[in-house]
Amino acid sequence: MTLKEVYDEVQRQKPNAFTEAEITQWVSNIEIQIAREIYHVDSIEYSWAADQNTELLMEAPFEDIYVLYVMAQIDFRNGDYSRYNNELSQFDQRFTDAQASYLRRHKPRRKWFRWFP
Repeated sequence: MTLKEVYDEVQRQKPNAFTEAEITQWVSNIEIQIAREIYHVDSIEYSWAADQNTELLMEAPFEDIYVLYVMAQIDFRNGDYSRYNNELSQFDQRFTDAQASYLRRHKPRRKWFRWFP
């Protein structure tokens, strides 16, 4: 999923007056969290003009977390706290599922030690 696809999907599901730059900043915030907590890589910052067609880190089937996070931020800024809590709860569950899936697929190699000569 690209930054532009996230923006388009958010506009389709929850039309709003927030700018591309604001939504890009929210996507950057969650991308930093994904980079650090799941992939253990350096964080990434995006700008709308340069990066709208850049592929984001999270792959299917968990790429909907970007849309959930941005919609939660929209509800928070609009003062709709019940919807914010609902969407953030969905986001948290999807994020946890993505972490678990990544860890299942990328288990560290076991090292067998010989304890006795």
